[in-house]
Amino acid sequence: KDFVVNRKIRPTPLAYTTIHPKPFVDTTTTQMTLDALGGSAQPQRGKQDNKTPATYVVFDLETTGIGESRNHILDIGAVKIVDGVIVETFESLVDPLCKIPPESIEIHHITDAMVAGQPTIEPVLLDFLLFVQGATLVAHNIDFDYNFVAYHGKKFDMYFENPRLDTLAMARRLYPRLANHKLGTICEHLGIVNNTAHRALSDAVATAHAFLQMQTV
Repeated sequence: KDFVVNRKIRPTPLAYTTIHPKPFVDTTTTQMTLDALGGSAQPQRGKQDNKTPATYVVFDLETTGIGESRNHILDIGAVKIVDGVIVETFESLVDPLCKIPPESIEIHHITDAMVAGQPTIEPVLLDFLLFVQGATLVAHNIDFDYNFVAYHGKKFDMYFENPRLDTLAMARRLYPRLANHKLGTICEHLGIVNNTAHRALSDAVATAHAFLQMQTV
């Protein structure tokens, strides 16, 4: 009765093979830091203060539908924040190896032609595993995005066990009088520009800016 099967865990790779992060270039909003926003003094690079970890990865997904066990990831976008500064981006379309439902295309406008020939989910998640190493994961309504990453990663023995923060919960606590707490509403309230809503990287960047602002409230 005490027998336990050890799970097979795929090691974090030492180098990127398919999706290579790029330096962050903000074309819509002035780069914001905790210090510039009027918060506490920025911690020194590579160190942690007593309030928050120094490194976050803010991420977003577009999928074929809701429910991770029945649907697939189509688009993954993430940004890395180090000591209050957005420094890198991670982005890829994903070939789900199935037809995309029309009702999903109406939301994110990602078509079968756009994902044809793109990497499949296994190599993308393997590179994402390296990208998030040592970071706290952040997303807006994080349970949705994290459950997809965790479910599909587990199929390939990848486990994303990073600490997690939810900007939706933060926004509900800080701005209880807003009509709703959708990402678009939060961005409008905070003056954040998101020109390509419902694409993963654009939403991740917008979420990162919202997260940095809410950290100072």
